[in-house]
Amino acid sequence: MGQGSSPKSKALVGRVAAIVLLAFSLGLSALVNASADELDDRSDEALKQWSAAKDDLAKATQDLATAQDELAVARDELSIAQAELNVANANLRIAQSEDNRLAAELQIAEDELALAQLAVENGERDLARQHDRMVLSVQSMTQQDPVLLTVGIFLANLGTADINNQLQWASEIFSSTQAEFDELKRIQTRLTADQKRAATAEQIVRTKREEAAAAYEITQTAQQKAQDATDLFAALVIAAQSKEEAASDWLRISQEQADAAEQYWNEIQAEIAQSNGGEDRPASSDSFFFVPLEYYSISSPFGWRWHPIYQDYRHHDGVDMAASCGTPIRAAESGKVIRAQYHWSYGNNIVIDHGSINGNGYTTLYAHQSAFAVSVGEYVYRGQVIGYVGSTGDSTGCHLHWEVYENGGLRNPNDYASL
Repeated sequence: MGQGSSPKSKALVGRVAAIVLLAFSLGLSALVNASADELDDRSDEALKQWSAAKDDLAKATQDLATAQDELAVARDELSIAQAELNVANANLRIAQSEDNRLAAELQIAEDELALAQLAVENGERDLARQHDRMVLSVQSMTQQDPVLLTVGIFLANLGTADINNQLQWASEIFSSTQAEFDELKRIQTRLTADQKRAATAEQIVRTKREEAAAAYEITQTAQQKAQDATDLFAALVIAAQSKEEAASDWLRISQEQADAAEQYWNEIQAEIAQSNGGEDRPASSDSFFFVPLEYYSISSPFGWRWHPIYQDYRHHDGVDMAASCGTPIRAAESGKVIRAQYHWSYGNNIVIDHGSINGNGYTTLYAHQSAFAVSVGEYVYRGQVIGYVGSTGDSTGCHLHWEVYENGGLRNPNDYASL
């Protein structure tokens, strides 16, 4: 047999080679499609994770704002309580000064009372001594005259309290002892005055003691209440500070998670762009993106703004295009719908992956729609109607919120379309 192959054998080998090549091509195509599907699934999952992380970040931001408001209120209340405590402490110092003044007056009154009581005691002793001298004088006279003996005995049995009532009678009988009786009268008069002065001083002392005690008790009670209020609000401030610190920590963690999710999504988009190989295409026109609405007005531009719902300054990630509800929304560029669902903030929203354009991966988001015109997985074309303007989610009126992403990073839509 010759070494050359017959034409029939060559034809058979050719057919086998063709079948093998076809099988290899089909297998490679299936592998590429499987890899593309896997990337799409990973992209969808990454987008969900990023969306959830952004939700957590928004809630953490709101919680921090709430905690900061509560801390500010607690600090204001503490300032008021401290001011009231300062007033209470000042009043307490005044009350203490008044108490010291009343204590000094009380001491004076008590000294005067002691002097008055001493004068009464001295007066009583003087009265007793004068009584004794008068009795001795009368007894001396009666011993010389038996007729007066009975009277002397009578006078000797009189007490000092009875003498005042008998002075006039005694002075008429005993004219020779007039000087003794005059001295007795003077002592009696002085004693009566001292007794009145002592009673008055005692009443003054009692009154001042009561006034001082009442004033001090009232002021001390007010000071204690102010101190209690200050302690309470100080504790509230500490609690609010702890809450604010916890909210700050959560915000930091949420931001880190959102950044990580965004980075992961960007990596997936880069893989998708790389897997597209030669499918990179130039922008469709000088305008780069098609304007999603035909008739509209810009109600809120891209960038920092005062949020109309949350009432604080925060970054506006897209541009708000006000239009009548039901106005058709058109795709800014051809691409695959990778999300069409409701979100608590975006409302009904669609995300389109436009693949690689001029070497960069682009994605656009259309939020607050009233209804969808396409579904997830559908390929749409530039200018195709994908939904309708609405006011779902966090919205104050009918409008389209449009976001643009380049390689996963937010961009200002004004830089990509003639708005």
